[in-house]
Amino acid sequence: MSFFRNLSIRTKLVYGYSFILILMVLLGSTITLTIIFNAIKANIDDHLNNSNRMILNMVKTVTTTSIRSHLRAISEKNLDTTWYFYNQYKQGLLTENEAKKLAENVLLSQKIGKTGYIYCIDSNGIIQVHPKKGVLGQDLSKYGFSKTQIKEKVGYLEYDWANPNELVAR
Repeated sequence: MSFFRNLSIRTKLVYGYSFILILMVLLGSTITLTIIFNAIKANIDDHLNNSNRMILNMVKTVTTTSIRSHLRAISEKNLDTTWYFYNQYKQGLLTENEAKKLAENVLLSQKIGKTGYIYCIDSNGIIQVHPKKGVLGQDLSKYGFSKTQIKEKVGYLEYDWANPNELVAR
């Protein structure tokens, strides 16, 4: 303190103003850096969220497309298999019942995922092939997906459905 008292007023003012200036610069810099840091952090968070959302959407799209392609391929291969047995019947190598039974066995031997299965309906919407024997012969023509199947005859179709013992459609 005695050092400061012995200084001239001019030197005291220079030191005082310098101290205040340094203090203001430090305070202003701290506030500015805090604001800039928060703005950059918010910008980075937004970009990360957008990137994550885009990656998630890409993965969902690729997964959905891959699953649909796989199921469509199964559908087309089963159609080829059924035509093979039909042609065997037409050539007289199999009876109609033998051809139908062989085709049915091939179709029913396949699982789609953990709980899925293949079934067939005729042109009237009546179930002809199904892994649950209790539903054979039932009429599905009242359902929208069945109407589409009857109209289009062949191909792959996605729809929501709940089996008789299930409460929620999948």
